[in-house]
Amino acid sequence: MPKVLTVKAIDALKPAPQGSRYDLADAIVPGFGVRVTDKGSKSFILTARFPGSQNPTRRTIGKVGSLELADARKVARDWLDMLLRGNDPSPLALADTGATTRVTETFEDIAQQFLKLHVKRNKLRTVGEIERLINREMLPKWRTREFVSI
Repeated sequence: MPKVLTVKAIDALKPAPQGSRYDLADAIVPGFGVRVTDKGSKSFILTARFPGSQNPTRRTIGKVGSLELADARKVARDWLDMLLRGNDPSPLALADTGATTRVTETFEDIAQQFLKLHVKRNKLRTVGEIERLINREMLPKWRTREFVSI
C-alpha cells in the first residue's frame, strides 16, 4: 500500500528481518519508493519497465542521506519521463545524482580505483597477477571506453 513518504517516516523505518529486505512505495510518484535492508541501509528506488525488459525491475536512484527526498522524487519523475520517450535513464541519471559512477569515468579510471580500493587495501596475495591481467587483457581493449557503456 503506497504511503506518502516523509523524511521523518524514512528515518523511522526499522531494518528488515535477517536475510531479507523490504520496499515502501511512495503515494506521490508512481513506482518510487525506499528499500530497506536487514543491515538498516536505505536506498531510494524506482520500479518500472526499463527498455529491453518485459517485466518491471527495481533500479537504485541513490542512498538515503546522500540524496534528499525532494531530489530523489525529482530524479524519479525525470526517469519516468525518459521511460515514456523510450530512453533508458540510468547512465544519464547516475551522472546527475552521483549515485554510483559518473558517465565520464573510463574503464581505466575504474580499474585503477579497483586496484587501489580493493586489491591493494585488502593486501591480497594475488596483487601482481590481478594487475597483470588488467593491464594485459582488459586495458588494451577498454582503456578509453566509458565504464557505464560496458
